[in-house]
Parts: sequence; structure tokens; C-alpha cells
Amino acid sequence: MAARSNRGKLPRRLTLLILASAIVALGILLPILMNWTDNSDQPVQPSGRYQQSLLTPDSQDAGPQLTPAYSPGDTPLPDTLPPPTPNLVDDPIADPPAWRSERIKPGDSFATIMKRLGYAPSVVAQVMNSGPHAEQLKHLKPNHQLQWLDQGEKLEKIRYNINRTTRLDIDLTSDLPSAQTIELPVEVRFQHTSGEINSSLYLAGKAAGLADALTMELANIFGWDIDFTLDLRKGDHFIVIYSELFLDGKKIDNGKIFAAELTANGRKFRAVRYENEAGEADYYAPSGASMRKAFSRNPLPITRVTSRFNPNRLHPIFKTRRPHRGVDYGAASGTPVRSTGDGKVIFRGKKGGYGNTVIIQHGQRYTTLYAHLKNFARSVKLGSWVKQGKTIAYVGQSGWATGPHLHYEFRENGVHKNPLTVKLPPAKPVAKKEQQRFAASTETYLTQLDQLATQQLATRSP
Repeated sequence: MAARSNRGKLPRRLTLLILASAIVALGILLPILMNWTDNSDQPVQPSGRYQQSLLTPDSQDAGPQLTPAYSPGDTPLPDTLPPPTPNLVDDPIADPPAWRSERIKPGDSFATIMKRLGYAPSVVAQVMNSGPHAEQLKHLKPNHQLQWLDQGEKLEKIRYNINRTTRLDIDLTSDLPSAQTIELPVEVRFQHTSGEINSSLYLAGKAAGLADALTMELANIFGWDIDFTLDLRKGDHFIVIYSELFLDGKKIDNGKIFAAELTANGRKFRAVRYENEAGEADYYAPSGASMRKAFSRNPLPITRVTSRFNPNRLHPIFKTRRPHRGVDYGAASGTPVRSTGDGKVIFRGKKGGYGNTVIIQHGQRYTTLYAHLKNFARSVKLGSWVKQGKTIAYVGQSGWATGPHLHYEFRENGVHKNPLTVKLPPAKPVAKKEQQRFAASTETYLTQLDQLATQQLATRSP
């Protein structure tokens, strides 16, 4: 009995174990079979992990990628895997705040601009108290741009280009606002050109590709020794070595003339630019003698003599013999008139037939007179000191004048001298202690002038 009973129990237990295993297997296989049956006509969708591994730069560029939806039937990813790479199209990095700008209008001050932009006077005070460099904001130039950076309604930074090579930067983000002047990284490139004068220096310079400002500077350098109205002859020629300024690969301005040669009426002149140990620059002959005299020969940049110094001239209005104790230069109304030497303004106003007149005293011996002016430069007042070359007035036809021109007189100890022929006193040469330094710094330019002169001569030779 006992033996039969044990044999009956063993198969029963095995049967139960097999049945339980079958139920578990059926529970696992049934969802898989159902899923396969429902999607038999659909393309196989790769799992999330596999699709992530197929994401390449090319597929990203093709457009935004869709993240596969997770379904309860998917096997969860292990916690040890890194998170999926974020989609850069859908999650861009925010751009930094952009600089904004305001064009400076005539009559604008920094305070009026800030008010126009909606900032309180306290902000203006904060900016102006940021340091001594902020004083530049008191001298804003029309048509320049004032730039600013803000975060919300809070002003953070200000930029102002003082000129093409210098910028004012003001930072208000720290507890102590700061202002500084920054010299922009300007590249200096050296150039050279040459030309032949057939009518005027101005037209010859233009034909040689020389900027107008550099042509004017060339005339100023040699204007002490050459009268560009009387001395030039057809076939005269020049050579110029000069610089140009570039910022970020773009030309932003003309530089300086560093060396030049001018042949006029058979006479050859050379000049080189030299900056002494004190940082003062001027033009000198190769010997070290100054190209500048105590007076310049002409009060206008490019001149045209319409009436010369003549003690017996027939007056154009009164038709009587009256001495003409100066030189008349024809020029368009409004042309700037420059002081021919350093000195003090001892007269500024109307003076009979001279009309609007300026008289400048140069030391104890010399005075110069400028007449028939249209108006005066604002900075030139009675008693003010002016430097040589400074604009003091503008060409007009006030007083007894038949057309716009400048009447210019030169007096030595009260005696009228012919401005075109008077011997002008020289300026100081290179100091003896700097002669060696001068020779070393100008040698390269003089050598290059020699080479260019040889090339120019070969070009002109038949």
C-alpha cells in the first residue's frame, strides 16, 4: 500500500511542475505573437538604442530627428548607458546679446542721446564718473556711432569710436565702472608712387593714385622752397613713399609721407620724415636742415595768383594807380585760410576796404595780414595764439573786392615785403645730439628714393 501510494504522488508533482512552466512560457510568448501579428505589414522599427547609434552628422543636417516613442513592450535601457545626445536643432545655444548703435546727430550731447534711449540721468552720471577717459563723451562727433549693450533695461557697456584707430570702452557691469581708451590693432603698409607734372601738382597726384590729402601734404612739405603757381614746369616730376592704415584687412585711412623727392624747374628737393626722441615729427632735408621755415610761402593749400605785389598797380575798382602791397590768391568762397606762421592774433574784424581781416604778429619783427574774408574760424579770437598751418578764416569777397579771393600781406618791421620773394627765416634743424639717430632712421628711405629715381629716369628716357 505504501509503495503504491509513493509512486502515485511522484507523477502528480512532476505534472504540476510541467503545467506551471507551460503557463509561464505561454505568458511570455503570447504578447510577442500578438505584436508580430498586429505589425506584420509594417517595416521593422529599430529600438531606441539602435536608432540613436545610427544618428550621424549627415542625418542631423538633413533635418530634425524624431525620438522613438517608448512602448511598454520595449526593454528598458540599463541605467549605466549615457543619456541620448541632445538634438542641437531643437536645443540651440542662446546667442550673446547684440550691440546696438545710435547715430550721433548735430547738436547731440551724451545726455540727450541717453535720454532719447530712455535712460535716467543717474545712468549718465554713472557713465561719466567711470574714469577720466569718459571725458571723450563730451566731444561726440556728428554722424559717428555710439554703441551700447544692455541686459533687459540695465545698461552694461558703451563703445565710441573716437577716430578710426582709437575706441573708448566703458564697462558698467562691475561695482566700480571703468573707462579705457583702446588703440585698435592697425596694420601699417608702405606704398610708393611717382608722377609727372603736366599742368598742376594736384592733377599729377591724382593720376599717380595719390590721395588728395597726401597731395596736399606733399605741397606743404615743399611749399617753403617752391611756389607751386610760379615754379612748376611741364615735365617736372615727383616720387613719394607713404603709408596706409588697415584694420581687419580693410583700408581705413591714409598714413603719412615718409620720404619724397620733387624736381621743379630743374631744381631737385628731397625730404624725409623724422620723429625725434621727444616724439615730435617733422620733415627735414637729408642734411638734417628743416624743410619748414618760420613762415610758409602760401596761406592757401593750392593757390592761383590773380594779382602780384606791385607798387604801381592800377586799382581794378577805382581805376587809379594805387600800390598793391600784397598778393591776391584766387580761390572759391569758403576755402580755408591758414596762418603762415606761429603767432598772436592782434586784429580780427572789419578794416575799411580790406573787409573782414585778420592780422597776426610773429615775434617782434613780422606781421601777416589776411583780408576780404568771408568769415572767421570760431577758435580764432583777438589775442589768441595760433600755430602755423591752422585755419584762421575762410576766403570771401568782403570790402573792396570784385570776386572771392584772399589778399595776403607780409611785413617786416612794419615794411611791406613781397610775399612771393621775401627770404624766409629757417626753422631749427635736427639737434646735434640726434644727428646719428636721424641718419640711421632715414637711411632706408633715402636708399629707396635713389632706387625709385633710377627707375623713373629709365621710364622717362626715350
